[in-house]
Amino acid sequence: MELGPRVMDGVNAVGQHPRTRDDIKKRWNDLQGKVSAHQKKGIWRAIAKEVRTQGVFDRRSTHCLKRWEDLRRWARKTAEAQLRLAFQ
Repeated sequence: MELGPRVMDGVNAVGQHPRTRDDIKKRWNDLQGKVSAHQKKGIWRAIAKEVRTQGVFDRRSTHCLKRWEDLRRWARKTAEAQLRLAFQ
């Protein structure tokens, strides 16, 4: 398997070999028409979780990370507010 420029650092949560963005896309495309929407949702969630922890995709590349970015932004703002209160 040819590893492109976007390779996960180390191994993923399942302990498999590093996977590129293309590998994930290929897996997703292989599943089209073979699994139910419910199963796809679970698989997509697992991929999203893996992506969040490994940081393969950039922000714009997949919709599933949008909420994660919002959550991080909220957490950062909250932390900054707490620090400001502490050092008034």
